[in-house]
Amino acid sequence: MKDSQLSNLQPYQTPQSSLEQFKSKTEEEYGEFKLFSLEGRVGRIRYLAYSTGIAGLAIAIAGIVVLLTNFLVSNTEVNRAIMMFTVGIAVIVMLVNSFFLMIQRLHDFNLSGWFLLLSLVPIINSIFGLLVLAIPGTRGTNQFGPPGPPNKPTETILGLGLPVLAVVGIVAAVAVPAYQVFQQRVKVSEAIQLLNVLKTPTEEYLLVYHKFPPQVEVLGGKTAGKYTAQILSNPKEFYFEATMKPDETTIAGKAIRLIFDPQSNQWSCSVDFPNGIDQKYVPSVCKKP
Repeated sequence: MKDSQLSNLQPYQTPQSSLEQFKSKTEEEYGEFKLFSLEGRVGRIRYLAYSTGIAGLAIAIAGIVVLLTNFLVSNTEVNRAIMMFTVGIAVIVMLVNSFFLMIQRLHDFNLSGWFLLLSLVPIINSIFGLLVLAIPGTRGTNQFGPPGPPNKPTETILGLGLPVLAVVGIVAAVAVPAYQVFQQRVKVSEAIQLLNVLKTPTEEYLLVYHKFPPQVEVLGGKTAGKYTAQILSNPKEFYFEATMKPDETTIAGKAIRLIFDPQSNQWSCSVDFPNGIDQKYVPSVCKKP
């Protein structure tokens, strides 16, 4: 290098190299994500994030509008019309969002958006929906362009977190009612146990007095329990009736009967009367055949 060239070099001057080559490389690696677009690609996490996120937002807004309508509008017809309109808008938003996202998801593994029509076919649509969530996108650029940009932290949280919450919600929706039924059965089982204790003393009483006991007290049995409000005797129709305590449950104030048949000397329980406990809370032997 000549001395004149060396003298012109400035060690602190701004570099003259162009960064366009790096910028163009980045643009080639990742495409732009557009939510309401028929072009481009979207990966699984981003698809889940926007699908569940927008659906959840639409449902939440619709729910708030419905609650406010119930609170502010007294006219039943107007109230119903606003509710139907709000729910309709929420459904349309979710369908439109799902339409665009599904097409971009299909593009991500190099399929035409026309495959979206499979979602309209019964049974196949369920399998199709699972495949859309499971199939990874093609590496690099395909016929629909480069893959979408890397997922943002919020998209990853929404994409993975909301489905987990949905599963938890479904499990809770199934488990909570089942647990409530179990709790009611536990309470009813106490009443049945208190009634069953009366069988042997009643049979002995019949042998001695040749009549059904007029009161539970004469047998030395309990007339109430933790969940049972009272046990009464009906000597004319040969049965004892246990009534549940009044509370906030569905069996509150309901009853179950232990019936004695003097012809066969057999006992049976029953809830087949107007104030009887719902059959789903009693053992199978007490249910109506």
